[in-house]
Amino acid sequence: MSLDPHTGDILAAVGGTDFKRSPYNRAFFAKRQPGSTIKPLIYAAALEKGFTAGGIWNDEPVTYPRNEHETWKPQNYGKEHYGNISLRQALAYSDNIITVKLLEAIGVPYFVHFAGTLGLSLRSPNDLSLALGTDEVTLSDLMLAYAPLANGGARPEPRTIIRIYERYRNNWTEILPAVNPVLSPAVAYVTTSMLKDVLIYGTAKSLHSFSSEHPAAGKTGTTNDYRDAWFIATHPS
Repeated sequence: MSLDPHTGDILAAVGGTDFKRSPYNRAFFAKRQPGSTIKPLIYAAALEKGFTAGGIWNDEPVTYPRNEHETWKPQNYGKEHYGNISLRQALAYSDNIITVKLLEAIGVPYFVHFAGTLGLSLRSPNDLSLALGTDEVTLSDLMLAYAPLANGGARPEPRTIIRIYERYRNNWTEILPAVNPVLSPAVAYVTTSMLKDVLIYGTAKSLHSFSSEHPAAGKTGTTNDYRDAWFIATHPS
């Protein structure tokens, strides 16, 4: 899917490979786990709450109780540990442990509400596993949630029809863009700046040469066994 973050215009979308075999539009309706692509929104929520991109965090493993008989110990993707690193580096490296700790620090209910202001409905208000993208979202909703990061803090409503022509009345009806501020411009700017590092030395560093010629900011995300693999990026203006 491709969209204009300033207007919400859906420029292109592919919802399947063969409409006759399967007319289901996965781009708009299929709900899938976003994996690490949820992380930039958690970091933006933290910045909005007063945390800083340069703040130093430690990714020493921590264990959380699940119930009377179970515990949960989040691990980084390759079970590596970076020690003391900044939040900027943690997002670039897609550090799971620090993201879970950050979500715990800002509070899951706070993040669920924050995500809701970006148009993302999350169903697990009391689960730290949200930090790893365990809830399910549609591609279109997740991309629209990224839009405020790319346009200075405003959420556009999706627009697939620009104008309608009534032949018998010889009349045009314009569908104007609807954009509402949901995020401070400063937070949008800093989060986008952090996402540029993802393509420079982070999980998408294979695109470093591309991003040096075509400035971009983005985030990778995968779920178990690569059942879902994501890359969401913007071209900062």
